[in-house]
Amino acid sequence: MGDEPNQSLQRTAAARPAPAAELVVRRRRWRGGMATEYWLRRADGQPFGSFAQAQALIRREFPAVEFSWTTSGPELIRRAEASGSELTPDLRETFAGMPSFLEGYVEGVGFAATFDLGVEEPVTCLRVTPLGLCGLNRELRRGLAALEAEAGAEFTWADDE
Repeated sequence: MGDEPNQSLQRTAAARPAPAAELVVRRRRWRGGMATEYWLRRADGQPFGSFAQAQALIRREFPAVEFSWTTSGPELIRRAEASGSELTPDLRETFAGMPSFLEGYVEGVGFAATFDLGVEEPVTCLRVTPLGLCGLNRELRRGLAALEAEAGAEFTWADDE
C-alpha cells in the first residue's frame, strides 16, 4: 500500500536543500478526523497582497474555490445560547476569542481543501488544509507547487511541535 501523505512529503522535503519559504504543518480536527494544515509565507517576506489578490492567486490554480467568512466565536456562543445549549467554561473561553476569518473551500477530482487567508489584510500567510482521505493527490500537489513558485521558494515541511 501507499505511504501516509505526510511521510511521503517529509521524504520529498528531506531530499531537497533547505528553502527560504516556510510551510508549517499543523494537525487539527475536522468532521472526519485529523487534518493537516500547511502554512506558506513568501520567501522575500512580502505579503501575498490584499484578500482579493490572495484569492485571485489561489483561483488561478483552483478555479472552483469559493471564499466566505467563517462564523466568529462570539457568534457561535450567541447561537448556542439561543438554542438552549450549554457551553463548558473552557469552550466558552475558546470561542470568545475566536475571530471570523476569510476561508476558501474547493473540491476537485479526488480531493477537497480549505484555504485560510486570515483575519486582516495584507495576507501574509496562506494556510491550506487538505480534507478527508485525499492526501495530497496529483491535482492538489500541482496547485500547491504553483503557489510555491509564486512564493519564490520551495516548500518545507515540519511536524507540529
